[in-house]
Amino acid sequence: MGIRFGISAAMALGLLLFSAACASNDVERAFDSRTAANESNKVIIKYCMSCHTHQSFDAAAHVPKAQKSYTGSANALATECRVCHTYSVNWQGDEVRGTHWAGVKGP
Repeated sequence: MGIRFGISAAMALGLLLFSAACASNDVERAFDSRTAANESNKVIIKYCMSCHTHQSFDAAAHVPKAQKSYTGSANALATECRVCHTYSVNWQGDEVRGTHWAGVKGP
């Protein structure tokens, strides 16, 4: 019983750690297209404002200003953060954030 219990316990712990590593957080779910747009925007804005650089971020002012920067692309009409911005976690667990710049007006 002792060795079998030890092996079972080790396997259970391994499965638990594996499933925890694969679990997506709120921000990852917010960038999933199956998440409702209004909920997605709330989570993404809260996440952005948690950074010292974006503490005073004004989402209401950002969208119209950003829309004016784009021409002839989906970004020009976008009202969802995830249309222009990306978020993922690589295999090492590092966050990878980005912005789609397609159709940006030139100087």
